[in-house]
Amino acid sequence: MHYGIQSNGTCPLLVMLPFTDERTGPPSWATHHIKNPSEFDRNARSVIGEKQELDEIDWGNEQEEEIYGFGWWPSSESLSRAAFSWLASAQLAIEHFDARDPSVVPLLAEQEFQSCPITFSNTSLFVNTEYHKSAAFDHALKASLSNPICAVIGPETYDAVQAVSYITDDIKIPQLAYGTIDERLTNAKSHPSVARPTTDNHEFTEAIIQYLQRPGKRRDYIALVHDLEQYGEQIEHTIFEVLDKYGMQLTHHHIVHDIPSSALDAMDFVRQDGYRTFILATDQTVFLDRIAEAADALGLLGEEYFYVIIDLTLPSAKLSSLRNEVDSPLDKLLRGAALFRILEPFQYKNSDEDRFLNSWKKQGDDFVERVNALHPLAKKDKQFPSAQGPEYFVANEGYFQDTKNTPSPLSSLIYDSVMLAGISACRVRSSSVNKTIRGESFNSHLETILQTEFYGASGKVKFDEGENSRLHEGIVFGAYNILPGVVDEMSGKRGYVYSLTSINSGRGWEDVEGTEFKFFSGKSDQPMPLRTVFDNNYLPLSMHIFGLIMVALAILIAVGSALWVYLKRKEALIKAAQPSFLYCLCFGSVLVSISLIFVSFDESYGWTEKELSQACTTFPWFLCIGYLVQYCALYCKLYRINMVFSMVRRKVTITQVLLPFVLIIMASIAILLVWTVVDPLQWERRILVERPLETYGSCSSSNLVVFAVLLCLLAAMVTAMTMWVSWKARDIQAEFCEWTWVFYGIFLHFQMMSVGIPLYIILIDVSRAASHMISTFLIFAVAVVLVVTIIWPKKYAMRKKRASRRQSSVSFGVTPRGPNVRVSGVAFGNSLNNSLNNSTLNGGRRTSSCHGDIERSTSNEEPSSGINAAQSEGKDKPKRISFKMQSDSGEGNTDDFQNEDFKVNEDVNR
Repeated sequence: MHYGIQSNGTCPLLVMLPFTDERTGPPSWATHHIKNPSEFDRNARSVIGEKQELDEIDWGNEQEEEIYGFGWWPSSESLSRAAFSWLASAQLAIEHFDARDPSVVPLLAEQEFQSCPITFSNTSLFVNTEYHKSAAFDHALKASLSNPICAVIGPETYDAVQAVSYITDDIKIPQLAYGTIDERLTNAKSHPSVARPTTDNHEFTEAIIQYLQRPGKRRDYIALVHDLEQYGEQIEHTIFEVLDKYGMQLTHHHIVHDIPSSALDAMDFVRQDGYRTFILATDQTVFLDRIAEAADALGLLGEEYFYVIIDLTLPSAKLSSLRNEVDSPLDKLLRGAALFRILEPFQYKNSDEDRFLNSWKKQGDDFVERVNALHPLAKKDKQFPSAQGPEYFVANEGYFQDTKNTPSPLSSLIYDSVMLAGISACRVRSSSVNKTIRGESFNSHLETILQTEFYGASGKVKFDEGENSRLHEGIVFGAYNILPGVVDEMSGKRGYVYSLTSINSGRGWEDVEGTEFKFFSGKSDQPMPLRTVFDNNYLPLSMHIFGLIMVALAILIAVGSALWVYLKRKEALIKAAQPSFLYCLCFGSVLVSISLIFVSFDESYGWTEKELSQACTTFPWFLCIGYLVQYCALYCKLYRINMVFSMVRRKVTITQVLLPFVLIIMASIAILLVWTVVDPLQWERRILVERPLETYGSCSSSNLVVFAVLLCLLAAMVTAMTMWVSWKARDIQAEFCEWTWVFYGIFLHFQMMSVGIPLYIILIDVSRAASHMISTFLIFAVAVVLVVTIIWPKKYAMRKKRASRRQSSVSFGVTPRGPNVRVSGVAFGNSLNNSLNNSTLNGGRRTSSCHGDIERSTSNEEPSSGINAAQSEGKDKPKRISFKMQSDSGEGNTDDFQNEDFKVNEDVNR
């Protein structure tokens, strides 16, 4: 028998459609049912809480009605109605091609096809595959033994396509698989006779992931629950391939046919990861009820969860007949779920926009009669008529004009498959396309199919070069929103409505105008949070309060010290210590203290992520500038003293030593400004433990190390400068220079940081409370150490001096008045000498604590003004140096130290 295109121009088609479902009876592995729901719930609690070994659930072997008591196994009526639509689509394509009617496929209007002798009518066969590969193989074998088949349209599932492909491979005819997206069919070497006018699983799955990653509606944590059949494993494989591309996190687990409790195990595994977006991937619809029961027992249903169902998990024929008790586990799972399908234009366009739908509605009653007569079960019904009438769907008059009778899914793909066989047959016959892409030995009909391109009922039909699957650019994907329907008063059950809300036609997902996706809550706000966190490591209330108390204490110390300096500003000791710089020191301490506020909050105290990010950005400004202000104040203070005591007749103003201060602060501001603009610190919650999920919130930045190192180098430079200038001033009187206390402060800072920073790094991933305590102590130390070591000793020294003046008077062998030393109008006199316990007097020569020998007058004569002691004339008089701190405004009653100047006078007898 000669297969393929016949010499008379006929091309007999074998159209394989599922008119009945052999799977309507429960499969052997599906005969298990949970007899006692409380038993299921008890075992669920065992898995969650006590972690005991799962007891054997009492599974019943009840009748089929109870096994599928949830009522959603596909009815023969719903399948039969869909099969009629598929049969009508195939017959409509046959008639359009034979008549060269371009109403759906404009390409047929071209002269090339108008003159083509190829026809389908009266030679094509329609067979029932029964949704089973054995039945499909048997029907294909019988048809091939008695008919010169030109091409096979179908079947609908991968197993059936593979079984029939053994025949088509052998007789060298093309097979167009319209209904399966199984990736295994993409391999042309394994299936040399198969062409698929639809896309593969990879494109479909990636489109679903794209939907879940839409801006503003991202679902970054995906839980995949799948079976171990090819369909589920292919979905898993594809998701893993696109994992890095879309930056998503995935957890997955499988369910096993022969182990009913595997659904509970899978859902509990996912529960421990805390993911709240579920993708259900299986072509065994019975698994949905098992998953729903397990999810309900584990508390994984409700407003905070989102379920995504892939096409074959819940085909439209089954969804249409689905009925459930209100608030039953499956009812709660489906409420607000998303259903993804490959879309056909008639599903989202009206008849004015879609040529196929328009042609469908124009068919009359004569076409209804022809289609009813072609039904494969019609012959059987004639031989064995039933008293109740036909056991399959028979359309009535006016069927195509009824708005309820729209084409069933796959109808346009079946139409285009028939057209593809005819168009390619014409081109083979006319030899207009004669090139091969698989070698000379294979038939040119399939080769021409893979090179054919046209616009049909399902859109643009074009095959991927070198592949036997259709390009994605001609396929449209749709996202449906499943919502609860009306409750039947008699049964107390309800069905479901599903509306198309988003479309992906190759340009990304676009919302359908006038629609809105509603989740379980009935609102459009997506379920939050995206992931269940078992331990967020929030800042404990005790640590929060502790941090704020430390802030208040540090500010109190700084402000109190500044206030004390202000009140004692007229005291000689304070004037010598230069109050202006002491105020700066206290101000820097306040800035550092305030920075602690920004790290003492997290989400548990009502702060949003945006507010916490703003706090993170602000934190380094206060900490770094406050630290630098403290050390710059000390540096300028000591630098000014050094200039005074190392120069002769030189006036040193505050502004003359402020240049380093200004430059360092400007440098820090520049670094912080670039950091804030380029890559500011943001609040980020990091994962510490994956299962069960434990997180930790902190400030982070991609370039944190770079900017932190720059600021640390700047801080280290200022600290080193302060140490250096303090060391140079080590021999100056303590009233003017506190170099010892400066070293104590720097040493304490260094010691605390060298111990605290490593501890913080170690504890940050271990304990939120401990790490916050360490950081609090560190910041508190940075804020108060210098204030305490520089200002507080002066309080003690002043009390000690007052007590010393009251208790005793020390005689140096000279008149009690001694030399008068005035600092801004305040006389130290003998009190200054008494305070210098390390001073000695040797033969009229006074040795001071200052560097070198300082000659002071021992006469009883009162100096005329200031600290300018009258110098005796004569060459034999010793040289005498006197120090003067005098206000520019007069005798020395200056209240504002910022106007004070240092002057050094040296009178030498020559």
